Amino acid sequence: MNETLNKLAKLTQPAPMPLARLLNDLSIPPDLLIHNLHEDSRLVKPGDAFLCMPRANTHQQAYCEQALALGAKAIIMIEEQHTPPANDHEPPYFTLKNLAQLGDLLRRWFHTEYTATHCIGTTGTDGKTSITWMIREILERLHGQIWSSGTLGWVRNSHEIEDIGNTTASLLNNHRLLAAAHRHHIEALVMEVSSHGIEQQRIAGIPFQSAIWSSIGHDHLEDHGGYANYLAIKASFIAQVLAHGGVAICNADHADIRTHVKPGKKVYWYAHHDHPHAVDLRWKQLDKHSMEIQFTHRTLVIENIPAGQFHAENLAAATLLLCTQWHLPLDDIPFVLNGITAPKGRMQAVTVNDWQVYIDYAHTPEALQRSLLTAKAWTQGRLMVLFGCGGNRDKQKRSIMGEVAANHADIIWLTNDNPRHENPHDILAHIQQGISAKPPVHIIPDREMAIADAILQMREGDMLLIAGKGHEEYMEIGDVRLPWSDAVMAKKYLLQKKS
Repeated sequence: MNETLNKLAKLTQPAPMPLARLLNDLSIPPDLLIHNLHEDSRLVKPGDAFLCMPRANTHQQAYCEQALALGAKAIIMIEEQHTPPANDHEPPYFTLKNLAQLGDLLRRWFHTEYTATHCIGTTGTDGKTSITWMIREILERLHGQIWSSGTLGWVRNSHEIEDIGNTTASLLNNHRLLAAAHRHHIEALVMEVSSHGIEQQRIAGIPFQSAIWSSIGHDHLEDHGGYANYLAIKASFIAQVLAHGGVAICNADHADIRTHVKPGKKVYWYAHHDHPHAVDLRWKQLDKHSMEIQFTHRTLVIENIPAGQFHAENLAAATLLLCTQWHLPLDDIPFVLNGITAPKGRMQAVTVNDWQVYIDYAHTPEALQRSLLTAKAWTQGRLMVLFGCGGNRDKQKRSIMGEVAANHADIIWLTNDNPRHENPHDILAHIQQGISAKPPVHIIPDREMAIADAILQMREGDMLLIAGKGHEEYMEIGDVRLPWSDAVMAKKYLLQKKS
């Protein structure tokens, strides 16, 4: 457990609770108290309960035995995900039918059964982090402190951000976040919901009143058994929120999203202004820092927004949520959204003199194409792009990203991007398979040297897009995370170029 999650655990620790109340089972003696819950058997102390999660797989028995040896009073297991031991249903083993029941148990444990905190979930291949950031910032302007969680971590405001390890935290930690928000009377908690988080039910029991589906593309396909399964996983989250009476905000510009979301009175659609089908909100970018939206026969102009057409699209999703779920008056929208920001690493300018260098998190073919198209519109000279692909991740997208770069950039640098346990040269070779004979391609595995070389070759009017890592402050090689920042490196070599 990292430092942030340890802090959350301490912050949300409730008083001991009778196991009978925890399991909602009156047959259990009322004097059997549980002092704490853990999903890591190593953390168990006398009087605690151990949640044996499905991800334990073949290690379940060993983890349970370790928890008992450390003094666990109860082992809580999930029936549908594993074969329980022969003595389950008897103390100290107790089984729940599914993770949905475990989600209900966690609401009882943390006393969030009747929380007033409004939970908003954002899912999609791209756009989750920016939409989550924008909604948090907008609602903060309207209602005071609002929290979010996701790729950036646990965000309490734009200056207080702490790492939580994964885009979608574990089930127990997500409930700890909700409990902390509930205790602090936070009006809303905006959560990024990843495909892994949905499939592994890390959001079970979180009372989402709103869901946004921003996009669908190529990411994590190998983990989910292909695109069809990946798409179905995303769609299942929207269906789940709708089934519980929530609202869904969906991007109609993606045909597969339209196909997989059933129409309903609580489903709202946004799309680019030239979309051929009926939608609730239309948007278009007017210039680099302004956009227009059309909603209920009204046309509004929003100014001073982050640069990039994809940011206008993300802001359209946030605006539709505000109009339909939070009932923000239309006349207030231009004022409330004026000056909205984007998270770090999303078309982030590295400003040194007049050189145009941008850092972007784009790490899928669709995101890279959007970033390149945005950059192309701002470029008077050559469009240069530097990127790589992560190791031990979706290999199918690598050649597609190479093709995207070749179609839109004038010069390409291929380099490392979290190679993990893969040979970097193999990753770069996979990307090259999608690159045609032109444009020129520079292959420099060392990312610092690649950035240095690209900046050295910049001429007046050129733009350099450094894609893939965005806000990340590490390079993952093997099992080690080494300190790293694209922005810091770019600024270092731009300053040398200045001199």
